[in-house]
Amino acid sequence: MRQSLRLQEQYAQEMKILTNAKIVPLYKTLYPNCQLTTIKGIGIQSAAIYRAFIQDINRFANVKKFRSWCGIVPRSKQSGNQESKGLPLTKAGPNLIKATLYCNSEVARQWDVQIAKVYYTQMVDYGKHHTQAICACASHIASRVYTVLKEQRPYELRDLQGKPITDQESKKLCLQYRVSQEVRNRNNKRFRKNRKDHKVEVRMQRQEQQIK
Repeated sequence: MRQSLRLQEQYAQEMKILTNAKIVPLYKTLYPNCQLTTIKGIGIQSAAIYRAFIQDINRFANVKKFRSWCGIVPRSKQSGNQESKGLPLTKAGPNLIKATLYCNSEVARQWDVQIAKVYYTQMVDYGKHHTQAICACASHIASRVYTVLKEQRPYELRDLQGKPITDQESKKLCLQYRVSQEVRNRNNKRFRKNRKDHKVEVRMQRQEQQIK
């Protein structure tokens, strides 16, 4: 275990050196006017990863196809005119892109009020656990990446009514969408599994009583 931790730490240090010495300078040289870093949560390293994998954004016909390529859309399961909801994400898309979108979303939800609202709705209204809520946010970050690259313009923070706002104004609005610890505990996987097991147990007890 200790050796594994040492290797992880060594890898992180080497990756940091490589990023500062090679990746960032190369990114700035190749894409001096790239505006991905105007999206809250996306730094130069993340922007470099996106550009390296995406290459030409025009190879994606629309934002839906781009999000599908990223692998952060739910797997589709249709029957007739109905489509199942709440399915797991597809396994498509480069793993590094998915991991980067996830990390960027963790930061973005603290600065971009629109992302903060998505996270809050997923957790509070839909009862999703943290990872599911962040994946929903990642889909929105992917849409921002697509738009910025497609339209070659910086991203502009806006409030929930679409009005342009400053970084600090958005940060302040995000505070309204903090998720309480009570909700987090309610939505975590272990709690939901215990609740499901309890319901099954109660149902079986009722069935046994009916048989008697």
